[in-house]
Amino acid sequence: MPRYTLNPLEHAQIPEAHRFLREHAADTLFLQGNLLDIGTRLTDQPNSGNFRVLRETNSDKIVQVFTLTRRGNLLLSPGPRDPEALAWFAAAVAEEAPEIHVRGALGEWEITRAVWMHLASLGKVTREPAFSSQEILYELYPLPVAPTHADARARLLTSADFEKWEPLRLAFWKEEGIPNDTTPEGRRAVFGKTCALSRIWGVFEGEELVSTALLNAVAGTSAQVGGVYTLPDRRGEGCALAVMRKLLSDCQERLGIERVILTTGRANVPAQGLYEKLHFRSVGRFGIFLEGN
Repeated sequence: MPRYTLNPLEHAQIPEAHRFLREHAADTLFLQGNLLDIGTRLTDQPNSGNFRVLRETNSDKIVQVFTLTRRGNLLLSPGPRDPEALAWFAAAVAEEAPEIHVRGALGEWEITRAVWMHLASLGKVTREPAFSSQEILYELYPLPVAPTHADARARLLTSADFEKWEPLRLAFWKEEGIPNDTTPEGRRAVFGKTCALSRIWGVFEGEELVSTALLNAVAGTSAQVGGVYTLPDRRGEGCALAVMRKLLSDCQERLGIERVILTTGRANVPAQGLYEKLHFRSVGRFGIFLEGN
């Protein structure tokens, strides 16, 4: 008898899947956000995908939730890494071809690395992708009381700030070595949507935007921070601290967020110091694998 069964996530099973994902909240914000905002099936939306659940045959318990998005990112919850489970992943990826090919994988480090290496052994992805990182996973819960005096340089960004924000975003990707498969029109659309949701902040020196951060996933009262970047010649001046404090203050006071997650590279000691100064604690390792353009 097979140890696992793999099936599409049906509408009636969504509450059960949410409970499973909340048990692994720090590792699954992208999955949770997509499930809440887009649903369980592939659409024209780039972040949509067919959600699947892996169940243990004997207990019928969910042991894995994952999806392959239209843009090609495999989003994974923690789960089993034995040969049978990995074979199910490969079968699911094969079902999506030729419409969608895997271009990236994100999730808890051990499962993400195992799945990527297995797919590489089958020739589905490259063994050495353009970008791969074992990130430190940080969590802040509960959020601290917001400071009485906010830094006046920090504020929410609006759609009118796009031309000031775009160069920082491109510089962030280049510095991190992250492949850029976006278009100017696509970046403007995503930026506008993020601004409309009040999920992106910046620090200004006069008219110049010098530091930025955003929420790239929200699920219930949990949120994941991404894109924290300060211009190189403005580092060491407290800009990143100011934008993060404004972000955390707004999360608590306006957005109803109770838990904030973020990741940073193991070699990025300044970022680690910043997050630990803000009382984030390390709770695990997060894997990111991205193919080139």
